[in-house]
Amino acid sequence: MIVHIIGQTLYTRDMYEFINNNFCHSDHVFMTGKAFDADAIAPIGLGRKNGDVNIISPKKIFTYLKILKKCDGIIIHGIFSPKHLLLIALHKKWLKKACWIIWGGDIYVHNKENKTIKEKITDFVKKKTAPQIGFIAPLVDKDYNLAQKWYGVTGVKVPINYPTPLQNMRIIQMLSRASDIKEHKSDKEALNIMIGNSATETNCHMEAIDALAQYKSENIKIYLPLSYGFSGYERYAQEVIEYAESIFGKNKIIPICNKMASDEYCELLSKIDVAVFYNNRQQAMGNIAIMLEAGAKVYIRDDTNMWNHYIERGYSLENAFDISKQSFGMFASYDISKKEINVELIKKYTNPDNLKVKWENLFEVMLTGDK
Repeated sequence: MIVHIIGQTLYTRDMYEFINNNFCHSDHVFMTGKAFDADAIAPIGLGRKNGDVNIISPKKIFTYLKILKKCDGIIIHGIFSPKHLLLIALHKKWLKKACWIIWGGDIYVHNKENKTIKEKITDFVKKKTAPQIGFIAPLVDKDYNLAQKWYGVTGVKVPINYPTPLQNMRIIQMLSRASDIKEHKSDKEALNIMIGNSATETNCHMEAIDALAQYKSENIKIYLPLSYGFSGYERYAQEVIEYAESIFGKNKIIPICNKMASDEYCELLSKIDVAVFYNNRQQAMGNIAIMLEAGAKVYIRDDTNMWNHYIERGYSLENAFDISKQSFGMFASYDISKKEINVELIKKYTNPDNLKVKWENLFEVMLTGDK
């Protein structure tokens, strides 16, 4: 049995349904935030039925410890809190059978100035325990090197990627239609631009807004997803909104401050023509995948591991640092051949069968030790 320790995020539902639909129910248990009843789980839309993968609240501490003791493997989906690590560290053999899936923010916090007390404690615990964790699964290959440098990881590397709404045929069809519509979009229609994916400073919203400021007189709409982030993110979100409005005016800025269901969020993303991810680290890869499927032009920075991740796989993305040097026509246009390459590649890398093989490999490596 493998235990999945995962917070309630935009991708929790997709991950749960992926495991539930592709693997033996008795072989997996989910430990996630709140008590798992119809009311508590409403925000992420999960509803356990008889025969589905079991879901348990970590608040049931004795049940939690019992499961940690008897399970064959532990997967920690991102480490943003010390509490689970402290429990697992009670026994070295629990750390040896654990796998840390690196989400990005859980290692790049190392470089953050003015860390909160919680972040300092979490960082300290990670540095003490990470070298003993048996398996490390980076979403971006080179993040493993950074985890080695900053946290001393020595575990077996098993690259992985997450299920997204792109495994849902209805979502795929919707995004495909959106891609076709964009090819015939009138020049008189506003260009829909999205900046970033969350209210975190690593999105570098202000720099992105400055780069786009040269287009403030053009027919554009700028969408700002700011519905989640680290503790206290609301204040940063408001700063971003005020700064964007001071340059482009309120009528061109559309802040997204309320959490949305996965399907609803995909529908919003499908309308975007150009996505600008000025993020200074690996982040927003789920958003990027959806954007590429929907035929959006995507800008990211070339000084991140994420850039190398996409370019090495053959994607044709744009360098965000080039925006300030481009005319509006260059910025808005999207070469059809580049679009077709990106759409085909994202279909390949998010194919449910390929994804299942990757997770089967991770489980096998964890349970047998065979690389």
